[in-house]
Amino acid sequence: MQEDLTASLAHGMVRAQANYQSPLTPTLITNTDLNLGDCLNNELVTAKTFIFAVAFITEGGLLMLKTKLADLALQGIKGKIITSTYLGFNQPKMFAELLKLTNVDVEIVTEGAFHTKAYYIDHADYHTIFVGSGNLTATALKTNLEWTVKLNSLTDGAFTHQFQDALAQLSAQAIPLTPTWLASYEAQYQAPTQAITTVRDRKSVV
Repeated sequence: MQEDLTASLAHGMVRAQANYQSPLTPTLITNTDLNLGDCLNNELVTAKTFIFAVAFITEGGLLMLKTKLADLALQGIKGKIITSTYLGFNQPKMFAELLKLTNVDVEIVTEGAFHTKAYYIDHADYHTIFVGSGNLTATALKTNLEWTVKLNSLTDGAFTHQFQDALAQLSAQAIPLTPTWLASYEAQYQAPTQAITTVRDRKSVV
């Protein structure tokens, strides 16, 4: 694995080699030749655990990953989703769908301008990380012009440790999604104002 990753990093970051192909090569995903939804589903096949930290989620975005998440549940593999109440984008019915995921712990950041879009997948001996502009929405995963960088790191890599620490810091700020919390959120929920649902802003949000 170390030799394969070293060769892939050299190809991606130092000097490109003709006809070289490896799933470990650093990749820019723009939803043209590759879309983020397919890439995530492919990586989840061999996941041992995963953490998604995404500001905005829709039911359609969840649907694109739901089959793979259900497969992982049958294997006893669990993960976590950290999301937010930022701008009121995440609707109560979406949180209700998250509660149905039996193998996913959901945490919510309720303070500050949480605008993260990152996906971490642990394959045991190496880790795949996606960071960019794509939220967990159907359009962001498939059709929007999003820029997402896919990187791989070994377990002892400094980048893996840095990413794990950043996720732990987010988790420390969050509260768990529970039926009680959802009932309170739903009672107080107000849909986003017109100011953030224009065509221009909708592109930046989702």
